[in-house]
Amino acid sequence: MAANLPWDITIEILSRLPVKSLVRFKCVSKSFYSLISQDSQFKRKHLDQSTRHDLIVNLEHGPERLFSSSLSYLSSDDHDQEGVIELPYPIKDNFSEYMTVSRSCNGLFCIQDIAGIVFIWNPSTRELRRLPDCPRTNDRIAYSLGYDSSSDDYIVLSIHKSIIGDCAARARTVFQLISLKRDSSWRKILDLPGMKFSLYGSYDFYNGAFYWTENIFIYSRRYGPLVISSFDIKEEKIKKIELSPPSRYSDQYTIFDVSVLGGKLCLYSLSSVTSFDLWVIEEYGVMKKILSIRLNEIQRYAAQVFKPLYLFEDGKIMLHTRINRIEQVDIYKDGDSAPKTTAASCKILRAYIYNETLISPQG
Repeated sequence: MAANLPWDITIEILSRLPVKSLVRFKCVSKSFYSLISQDSQFKRKHLDQSTRHDLIVNLEHGPERLFSSSLSYLSSDDHDQEGVIELPYPIKDNFSEYMTVSRSCNGLFCIQDIAGIVFIWNPSTRELRRLPDCPRTNDRIAYSLGYDSSSDDYIVLSIHKSIIGDCAARARTVFQLISLKRDSSWRKILDLPGMKFSLYGSYDFYNGAFYWTENIFIYSRRYGPLVISSFDIKEEKIKKIELSPPSRYSDQYTIFDVSVLGGKLCLYSLSSVTSFDLWVIEEYGVMKKILSIRLNEIQRYAAQVFKPLYLFEDGKIMLHTRINRIEQVDIYKDGDSAPKTTAASCKILRAYIYNETLISPQG
């Protein structure tokens, strides 16, 4: 029957299937193999229609092992072991406690190992690509991965400090880029004195730019407005947005950071005496509050991490938390003071969200 279907209808059907099935179907025929493995338009179509998002965690008692599960499974009430699979570890002999992993971009991850080597990894297809060594003089700050829609190419941003002599006060921040298709080596694009950067290394990619907060810790208003910086990959320039948090934060010790959730640029805060709050940053820096979680006394004073991972369509949010040195992944809804426990509520080391994709790290 499949042989009698028009090719365009066959493509539509295949573009809606999970990656695991498509990998198996590559052996059906030469045309299937060519479509699934080599056709960039089909890969993009499959990505655009993909609705499955997965969570990767590695557990405290087994740091060398990675486990993946779909978010639909984690948010349901019916949990069994079949909903969780183990992934082959991407970098041999380098466990995740020694890895730095950026937020996923279109299902791809940028990974740096303990030796400073950078890789691009697709957990859906298990493909891994090592990038050329990145020139750096001092401490690495961050790597992040973005997508240039004008050239259908993926861009890796490297940010690191360059200290002149032995004087930290004269440190410069160096920006370097490499594209997966066009570049064979890293190229320096900016060398800025006194640049402020995210202490958490959160450089999320949104709408053609990498975003981070400069003054992440706000106490009273003595530090001035909250500043969000961005690096535009087309113009290769730094831009800034100044935000004014609500006045009720003026006398509180509050952590602010940015995150891309539900396809929108968001600002979130963790306050020492109130709550976890989430805003969407709209045009011209307008903030629209969409969620607030009440923190009890134990959470307020014991929380070291309250990081959003995923915003569901029904308004619930998945958070990676570390409270009293115990790390969990839980789901909250607006107004909650206690989470809905998920299958990932156990001692973990890292947690990452990605969507299924056929996109190859090879470019």
